[in-house]
Amino acid sequence: MAQYFEEPVARLLRRLKVTPNAVTAIGLLVTAAAAYLASQDLLFYAGIVLLLASVMDLLDGALARLTNRAGPFGAVLDSVADRLGEAVLLLGLVVFYLDRDDEAAVLLVFAVLVSSFIVS
Repeated sequence: MAQYFEEPVARLLRRLKVTPNAVTAIGLLVTAAAAYLASQDLLFYAGIVLLLASVMDLLDGALARLTNRAGPFGAVLDSVADRLGEAVLLLGLVVFYLDRDDEAAVLLVFAVLVSSFIVS
């Protein structure tokens, strides 16, 4: 599967001189956009934008390997960006449920956030 999508897109990004860390940062920003859309009750669009952010997360590692830039800093940056993205997205859902006075859903989202802390 990687040979049909991941590798060709990573090669294109390399030709465009995009760095793996830039892809990670852009992915985090796209995730924040999905969180905003979720907070505004645009859940379908938030899901579509989140899919795009997931693709960015897939591509940063492929680009790092392709450009021989895979290393500890990039790995930590990617991991931190992933955790921040999860937290921001969950915050968007908290805002969504707070607007609806759905305390049970807010507590559930909080439980998901706390549970995500134990995932490396």
